[in-house]
Amino acid sequence: MMKPPGFDEATAIKGGGFPQLPPGGYICRIVEAKEQQSKSKRNMMVIALDIAEGEYKDFYGKQFQRRRAENAEAKWPCLYYQMMEGDDYTMGRLKGMLIALEESNANFKVASWDWDEKKLKKLLCCGVFREEEYLNHEGKVRTSVKCISILPKADLPTVKVPEKKTLEPSQQNNGGWGDIPDEDIPF
Repeated sequence: MMKPPGFDEATAIKGGGFPQLPPGGYICRIVEAKEQQSKSKRNMMVIALDIAEGEYKDFYGKQFQRRRAENAEAKWPCLYYQMMEGDDYTMGRLKGMLIALEESNANFKVASWDWDEKKLKKLLCCGVFREEEYLNHEGKVRTSVKCISILPKADLPTVKVPEKKTLEPSQQNNGGWGDIPDEDIPF
């Protein structure tokens, strides 16, 4: 094997190709909001977020630019999904999110808002992020950090790091490969 060109000049990246936001609370800015249908054909709001302040300011915008440089079809890396129809719990979460936006932004009032999701752009909030396990396309367990809740900005000092969401043992099937001795791997 030969050493690849550019190896000596490259910066080492541990783990995946992108740095990961530590779980916890962050002041976020809404980059975009749109209404669309869920897989179950229910209306939902999809909110693109970025970190607005502190050490991780513009974290997702920078990540998006790197991804877009490699793939013109890259999607925004931080999305929060809010159902717009459903039971009392769902409506309570929607109302709580909108009140959090109102409490965080003097120019936004739920009572006078005309339900135009585009008017949410640039509003600030406190996003609560947790680490979550998932299976990648190879069936391997990986983790990502996702926004699970939108709170008023004033709640940031009281946000506790949420517990990691792990896969059930039955979901971690190692892609169906099981334990294969190295000498049996077909190369």
